Amino acid sequence: MIFRSALKYISVLVFLIFSTFIYPSISTAENRDNIQQQAFSNFEKKIFEMIDSSMEPLNKLDKELDEESLRKIVLSAKQKFSENHRSFLKIKVPDVLSADIKASLEQIKDEFSTGFLVLQESMDYFAQYMENHSHLLLKKFMEKRNRGFLYIDGGLTSLATVRLRLDAPKLEATPNVWDVGKRHLYELPKKIPENNKAVPIKSKLRKSN
Repeated sequence: MIFRSALKYISVLVFLIFSTFIYPSISTAENRDNIQQQAFSNFEKKIFEMIDSSMEPLNKLDKELDEESLRKIVLSAKQKFSENHRSFLKIKVPDVLSADIKASLEQIKDEFSTGFLVLQESMDYFAQYMENHSHLLLKKFMEKRNRGFLYIDGGLTSLATVRLRLDAPKLEATPNVWDVGKRHLYELPKKIPENNKAVPIKSKLRKSN
């Protein structure tokens, strides 16, 4: 009887000691994960807010525009892309994240920064195209635009991958702003008023003959 009581006492003591060492470790790990998830979510929110702000000038393309109004939107978008190209480089990656996650986010910053730099260059080509209607400039605009899309889409994909690694919550709706902005940039050449668009060279030759 005494032996059974002692054995029971020892079992309870071992359980208490085990709980003292194991449960705080689990709690600490969970707290660390929560801190990293929150830090990442704050970082991701900044990224999406900057993408959102970059697309703001393009939202005015939903209506009919004269050439001068279109030119102002193009130059405004170019300026916004230039500003955010620099701003992405200045975003601070949270120190609480692990070294490998921080390295990934630094690379993602570079992708976004490069993407908006290339989009800035694309708007410069389009502004020139509006002036002299050179098809070469239009081609340059489309090449730069598509390259910028690749960088930014790549950055968004990499960001989603990091989010999955951290099991962080997904932010709703904001990425749709980028999809709308891309559509505006794809449709931008169609926004030039018909009477100001370039006339194909062959058509000019037929008229002269």
